[in-house]
Amino acid sequence: MKKLYSLFIIIILLFSIFDGHAQAPQGIPYQAVARDVNGSVMASQNITLQFSIHDGNATGPVVYQETQSVTTNTLGLFSVNLGQVTPVSGTLATVNWGSGDKFLQVEMDPAGGTSYTDMGTTQLMSVPYALYAGNSSNGWNTTGNSGTNTLDNALGTNDATDLVIKTANFETARLFSNPETGGGLNTPTDRLRLMRSGMAYQKWPMVASFQLGSYEPNLEGRTQMDIALLNGPGVNADNKVMSLQANGNVGIGTTSPTERLDVNGTGKFGPYLKIGTDVAEGYFQNSQDGAYRSLQSGGNQGYWFQNYNGVNTSMYVGLNGAYQNHVGIGHVTPQHTLSVGEASGDQQAVTVRGYSNDGTWKGGAAFGYTQGSVLMGELSGVPTIGGHNANLSAWNNLAINPDGGNVGIGTSNPTEKLDVNGKLKTNEFQLPIGAAFGKILKSDSVGNASWQNSDLSNLISAAPAGELCFQDVGIIQSGGQPNKVVVKDHYAFVANSAANTITVFDFSNPSAMTLSATLAVGSFPQGLAIAGNTLFVTNVNGATMSVVDISNPASPSILTTVATGNGPGAIVIKGNYAYIANVSDNTIGIYDISIPASTSLVNSFASSTVVKDMAITGDYLCYVSLMDQAFVMFNISNPTSPVLTSVSAVYYYPIALAISGNKAYITRTVPPASNSMTIIDISNPSSPAFLGTADFGVYARSVAVVGNIVYVTGEDGVVKGYNVSDPANPTLMNTVSIAGAGTSLATKDNLIFVTLYNTDKLQILRTGCPQSLTIGIDQSVSLTPSLWVPNGDDVYNANTGNVGIGTTTPNRTLDVRGDIAQGQATDSIPSRRIGVMDASSQTAGMEIENTTLDGNYSQKLHFITNHNAIGFGRRLTINEDGNVGIGTTLPVNKLTVAGNTNITGSLGIGITSSNFKLHVAGDDNAIKISGSGNFEQYGHLLTLTRY
Repeated sequence: MKKLYSLFIIIILLFSIFDGHAQAPQGIPYQAVARDVNGSVMASQNITLQFSIHDGNATGPVVYQETQSVTTNTLGLFSVNLGQVTPVSGTLATVNWGSGDKFLQVEMDPAGGTSYTDMGTTQLMSVPYALYAGNSSNGWNTTGNSGTNTLDNALGTNDATDLVIKTANFETARLFSNPETGGGLNTPTDRLRLMRSGMAYQKWPMVASFQLGSYEPNLEGRTQMDIALLNGPGVNADNKVMSLQANGNVGIGTTSPTERLDVNGTGKFGPYLKIGTDVAEGYFQNSQDGAYRSLQSGGNQGYWFQNYNGVNTSMYVGLNGAYQNHVGIGHVTPQHTLSVGEASGDQQAVTVRGYSNDGTWKGGAAFGYTQGSVLMGELSGVPTIGGHNANLSAWNNLAINPDGGNVGIGTSNPTEKLDVNGKLKTNEFQLPIGAAFGKILKSDSVGNASWQNSDLSNLISAAPAGELCFQDVGIIQSGGQPNKVVVKDHYAFVANSAANTITVFDFSNPSAMTLSATLAVGSFPQGLAIAGNTLFVTNVNGATMSVVDISNPASPSILTTVATGNGPGAIVIKGNYAYIANVSDNTIGIYDISIPASTSLVNSFASSTVVKDMAITGDYLCYVSLMDQAFVMFNISNPTSPVLTSVSAVYYYPIALAISGNKAYITRTVPPASNSMTIIDISNPSSPAFLGTADFGVYARSVAVVGNIVYVTGEDGVVKGYNVSDPANPTLMNTVSIAGAGTSLATKDNLIFVTLYNTDKLQILRTGCPQSLTIGIDQSVSLTPSLWVPNGDDVYNANTGNVGIGTTTPNRTLDVRGDIAQGQATDSIPSRRIGVMDASSQTAGMEIENTTLDGNYSQKLHFITNHNAIGFGRRLTINEDGNVGIGTTLPVNKLTVAGNTNITGSLGIGITSSNFKLHVAGDDNAIKISGSGNFEQYGHLLTLTRY
């Protein structure tokens, strides 16, 4: 059974006063009390209402309909505004309130709008028609309106009275109801008369009138509509100032214009230009000297700009014939679109002066097809030929082909930025990008050159394998438990896990490395990566990443700290994105680092279990998983959406990864003795292939690759170098002990940086051995290792065999076949010594002493034993006179003995042999015994004989 309801309706009619420019409110207030069929108030109840506006009568067509849901108050009262919701049909703004009656039908449904009950229809009286005032903007305006109804919309009067317009209460304009009667103010002869404001009953201007329509009063009998500006009353040729004809011609000073602009008289354009009345000739008057310049027609051929006397043509414009569309400046036979200068002669033809928008380009003469793409002029004070882009914001000092940016000299098709077909001669040549002291310019296979380090691999295409030497350069204290090092320029950045710091070291002098800065970061820093002037640090225990400004390495500062996953460790960077391995979550986070201070997480994806190290090569992110014992590759050509490419088994817990070219080098923590380093071919990322292994030892913690040499360090406290030119058969080249357990390697040029975890130090090694390079005429290359190795100011020989000089088969540690010379005999040369030194620095040998006494040069030969200082241990001396001293360095006789002499055999004086213990032969006094000493004879040992 359909329920009956009733509404006690109150339509609130609001009146408002608004000016002609205001918008009428598009809404009708409606208020009512809802009651049920028993007359009881429907208090606090949700109801749905449907409103319909009928045109003409209560059942006429619906021109507008809407529904609204409201809640009554405790008295059953509700209020709505019609036109404030999305209508079911029509729009309130388009209801034509000015045409016919309008009726409002109201329907109600308390059940939500599925079945409405008609509550009655009521005619809308005067107030809603106030909305009709809003149509004033749609009826008659200066811009026109497609909604104008000429039957309803009009400006004027309905009776035979004039339309008067006043300002300041004075009549300023009057449209007369009957302009055809009589003369005078109230019997006008014009359809529109303007009055001067403030001057009653006077025409404005006094002698001017404006006529719309034809020249004659009989409008209906004319077929064209002209507009005339008149000077005085009436319509005649004498007072007509301007005529705008229906055919589009405009006449000034003439009643019959034959052209779009027909001027009868002299026209002035500013103070300098006058145009004559002769259509075959116009002239320009110079305001300075009064001279005339003429523009003359050459029939259908062209126009000349000449002096008024008809000579000295300055410009010719061709219209037809041989010079059609050609312009000549200085002559009348232009052979090109623009021809400047005399037909013959040698003069400066074109001078252009002016400024560009930015003020740097002067004299902008532009050439091009659609725009001036090549310019000639003065750029910042320098004569320049240049190219520019469309908005003149970018310049090239020389641009033959600005679209491609290529310049050709001697070629019309340049393929490079500068393409010279011919010889190039220059006093100086500079390629600043990448240049530095000691760099060399190296070309690739297609001729692209770049600055490279001047090491052997860049000097020759295929360097032969040489020796590998390690030299301990320096060591310095870092923070507690350093476990990662990265290098930029001449600075090393070290993460100290136990100290929660980053230390910065200046190694511009590697042998005297200095601490530049210490910066506190998060808890247990472990991963380091550098992009530009920013250092990114992962903090394992803090689950954060510290973003550090290192534009001044001696004063680093934290830009921001970013939350990461749990246990962030390894970090790598490509372009504007950083990838962080969260070992506790087994995820890899991707961070946007394009603005380092605003680094943010953009995505993350699942990884293998405990990712220990990562590397990027091309479009691939690679990592090693400790617990899954795997090498994994992801395609990151879309940096924020990595795609798994391959998973390769790498047994025995891989921990460190390095990539060079298309090879991956992986070290492990608990390997068998024979394969602690694995080499994998990744040239096909979808199917990596095993190549070879090498032995390192237990717990190889870090790996680095330089050319064909792989460096590995670990818990054994050594650094090893492997030759991997044959990846299937890596060979150990050398091993050097370091001052602790190595945890991280970084390389720069020929330096190796090693963090020593258990001794809290950073150590620097220098690699490479001095070698002799031989390049044959057949382009063969060979290296001969040098036997002498520098060590500071000293050199040493690492040879463990014999050294031969003058012999190819030495049988002693030093085997010299030939003379040995030491020093030279000059006054400035001090004593020289040659000898053998034992472990206690005691020397036995010979010394040549150079001395100067009383201006005379002398030289002595000393034989030395048990010598540890100059002048000591000299046992036998031979001076420059041939005297021999024993126990003295100043012998005055052929034999001078200082000290006791014991002869166990025969001593002959003056005789070459004797059977006597002492045999003195000769006629001279043989023996002289003087002094107070006693001479004693024992037995028959002494016989004195005189012959």
